[in-house]
Amino acid sequence: MTRTLAQAQRIVPGLLAGLAACAPAEGAGIRYEGIETRMLDDGLAEIRVALSGAAEGSAVAAYAGCAAARLALARGAAYARPIRMTTQKSFGAWRADAVYLISRERPVAGNSVPASATARACAAKGIPTV
Repeated sequence: MTRTLAQAQRIVPGLLAGLAACAPAEGAGIRYEGIETRMLDDGLAEIRVALSGAAEGSAVAAYAGCAAARLALARGAAYARPIRMTTQKSFGAWRADAVYLISRERPVAGNSVPASATARACAAKGIPTV
């Protein structure tokens, strides 16, 4: 099943709240299978992630948010704003394809992910960022 941007935007606020609502618990049997990133344009990044063992798509959305936060920090930026995200489950594996705006300044519109706080929350929850 593919989620639209509107559905993904309902997931992102949980990410902003320290991933408490959408991050998997430690030992939940989730296997993080990788992150692919590529810059589409100056400040615009595509992020693809995959995992297995999660019951819901919110885990793969959190994983994508963690990857976006790390990418923002690596590029010297403070924020990552989700532009679009699709998630899909196939044969027990979740995949997400997302596009984020990476910026030094907080974007005026939309939900933005504070990169530093999000990366710390990801580390605390055991969600890889690389």
